[in-house]
Amino acid sequence: MRGNRLSLKNRIWLKIILIGLIVLASTVNMYLNNRPKQSVSFLELSTLELLSEFDDY
Repeated sequence: MRGNRLSLKNRIWLKIILIGLIVLASTVNMYLNNRPKQSVSFLELSTLELLSEFDDY
């Protein structure tokens, strides 16, 4: 019984750690998605510049 309870406790802790990691990853993902809008527009700008360079030829 004690071994069973220990594994049950370990499973609960593993679930808590897993949920914490998922919340942390989603928070970091939201932060990174909200932050680099300038770099995304810069990427679009550089792509448009490359396309216009090829368009000149």
